[in-house]
Amino acid sequence: MIEPLGDIKIRQLTPSKIVAWIKLLRKTLGERTAGLIYSHLNSILVMAVDDEVVRKNPCDSRSVQRVKPRRQIGGSRILPSTGTTPKA
Repeated sequence: MIEPLGDIKIRQLTPSKIVAWIKLLRKTLGERTAGLIYSHLNSILVMAVDDEVVRKNPCDSRSVQRVKPRRQIGGSRILPSTGTTPKA
């Protein structure tokens, strides 16, 4: 995981820690990537609630602004060819 959540156990996650983490993600990785990573964390925490590892998902707090991955306008980027064919 990306700092500052790397060493934190799921039970230690709080809405304020997630808010700080989202700000860092947006600043360092951009909105789209931050949204994808946030979606994965939220899914993990939903499962943790279902499995009764935590009582409540801190991503559901009103103080945590949801980050939605934005679709890239104009399609995918085309990367230069390396001249090799991917192996199946």
